Parts: sequence; structure tokens; C-alpha cells
Amino acid sequence: MTKRVTNIFVGVDVSKDHLDVYLLPSKKHMRIKNNSDGLNYLLRRLKKLHVSRIVCEASGGYESLLVSTMSQAEHAIWRIDPKRIKAFIASEGVKAKTDSIDAAMIALFAQQKQLAEYTRIKPQKIDDEKLKAIVKRKETLTRIAAQEKTRLKHPQQSFCRQEIKDHITFIAQQIKILEQEIGKKITNNENWQQKSKIITSIPGIGETTTASLIAHIPELGTIGNKQVAALAGLVPYTCQSGNQTKQSRIREGRSAPRKALYMAALSAIQYNHDMKIFYNRLVKLGKKKKVALVAVMRKLIILVNVLICENRVWKELNV
Repeated sequence: MTKRVTNIFVGVDVSKDHLDVYLLPSKKHMRIKNNSDGLNYLLRRLKKLHVSRIVCEASGGYESLLVSTMSQAEHAIWRIDPKRIKAFIASEGVKAKTDSIDAAMIALFAQQKQLAEYTRIKPQKIDDEKLKAIVKRKETLTRIAAQEKTRLKHPQQSFCRQEIKDHITFIAQQIKILEQEIGKKITNNENWQQKSKIITSIPGIGETTTASLIAHIPELGTIGNKQVAALAGLVPYTCQSGNQTKQSRIREGRSAPRKALYMAALSAIQYNHDMKIFYNRLVKLGKKKKVALVAVMRKLIILVNVLICENRVWKELNV
């Protein structure tokens, strides 16, 4: 007699120190440490099971070890926006909130919802994770430097002005070191080097934006244009109810590459002939300048995606 194979759906509620894991349909719950030992134990438990899908929430990076460990072990794992999980729990009428209940509801979400295959987490190489970490660190320091420069102009900071200046100088030195490290990593990686060559061939996109796109959107060139625009948070969502229609707005997506694309778009409408014509055309049609600029951002990320997919550099065209 053939033994029946039951598909197992795993929900994981993530916290800093531990992971609450819930299995469906067996309804088993376990709590493990959020470290290598705990995840190795989980892998041993899952090894004998037919795991169909693992789902966790994005939790400020505390889920990173779980995601990388499971994807490297070739388990199908998805990292879901917490807003979707929260809305799902509310739709089920669940009022109580504990870590074990959250894990159970995430497992139920994994069991009931159809999740797009392209959103599944792919195994990342150590070099990919290192580049992303360095780029994120540089972005953080750049933001801190901007804050310090603002404080420098505030009258209440007159007694601390020299300390602030010293801090700004120190941050600038650290940013320069990180930029050199990013440049070395991209140069020493054949795939990244080719991507960098393609992206920087587009007038308006410099090395900072290029590094951000390579690090934060590794899917470039492997997914569709609508999908890459959504990942960058550049898809306008309609808001309409009854006779009321509000202005469409962009939201969600990955904020870091979107911020980089904003600066690139400002440059592109000045120095990229095609983008300048496109931007001016939208403004003449009555679009607000900010709306037209977002359209340029969307056009840039789609252009980057197409060029990488076709493995060719940019050539000027009349848009």
C-alpha cells in the first residue's frame, strides 16, 4: 500500500531571540532559538517531512538568517509584507495575539494563499549578501551625514558645532572607504561588472545608483517590466470608491533603490535627451512635475531591466 504524502505548510513568527514555528495540517508548534543552532535543529525536523511552503514576515532583518538558511537548503520560502499578514488575521476574526497564534495564522496564510513563484526567495551567495550589507551601510552613513549637516545650522547647536563638524568629517571618510570597497567588489565580479557597464551607459545614472540597483534588486534582467517596477515601488495604485476618485499613488516596494532612482531621474531630465523629451511631454500634457518625475523613474528602471535582459548598453532613441 502506497503511503500518502501530506504537504506541510510552515508559518514562522520571527523575533530577535527566537522563532515560533507552526506546522499545518499537523498543528504542531515549536519554539527555537533565532541562531544557527536553532535553524539547524529546524532543518533536521523538516528533513523527514514533505514541506510545500515556508512563510515568514519581513521583520526588520531579524528574519535574514532564517531566509538564507532555508533557501540554501532548497526549501521554498516566502517573506511576506506584515501588512498582508495583519489583514489576513483580521479577516479570520482572530482577536488574541501571541507569538504562537501569529505563527499559526502565518501557516494558515501559507496554506490558503496562492503566492507568485517570482516572489519566492532565491538562494543568495555570500558575496551578494556582503555587497548588500556594505551598500546599506553606506546609505545609512549618508543619511546620518545629512542629519548632522542640518544640525550644524541650528542655533541651539552652537556649543557643539566643532563636535558636529568632526563627526561629519569622520563619516565622510567612512563613506569614501565603503565606496572603494563597493567598487572593488563590483569590479571583481564578472556579472556585476557587466551589469554596472550596462546601467552606467544610461545618461543620468551614476555609480551610486548603479550599486544600489545591483545590491537591492538582484532580480534585474530575470523578471518582467511590471514586476521590476513593483519591486522598486513605482507602480501607481488607483483609489476609487463610488463617485469619489482620488489621485493614484505609488507605495510599497523597496525604498532604497527608489530613493536612488529619484536622484537619477533628476539628473536624467537634464542630461538624458530621451528622458528630457519624455518628461517635458508629460508636463505639457498637464501632469504635475512630481508625477512626471516618477514616470521617468519608472521608465529608467524598466529600461535598466530590458538592457540587462538583452545584455546590451544604452543607445539614444526618440521616445
